[in-house]
Amino acid sequence: MGATIIGVPTAQAPNTYMEDTPFELPYTHLKGGISNSIQICFDPSDPCAKVFWPDDMMTYKEYRKYSFDKNAELLYIISLFH
Repeated sequence: MGATIIGVPTAQAPNTYMEDTPFELPYTHLKGGISNSIQICFDPSDPCAKVFWPDDMMTYKEYRKYSFDKNAELLYIISLFH
């Protein structure tokens, strides 16, 4: 749609296994889960399928420039348009 994405890469890939069915082993009582669905947002050949990379990424240098302020991303975005 023409938007420019600014920020840092996501912590989770858009194409990933989702919902899980929890279980507990009867003798050891170890708990676990088995994924029972997958979320597909992008064609698997798309580079964004594994990690969503923004068009313009914040770097350590930018965070430092804004003194690691909790609003550093917003300050950075505003600076891009002024």
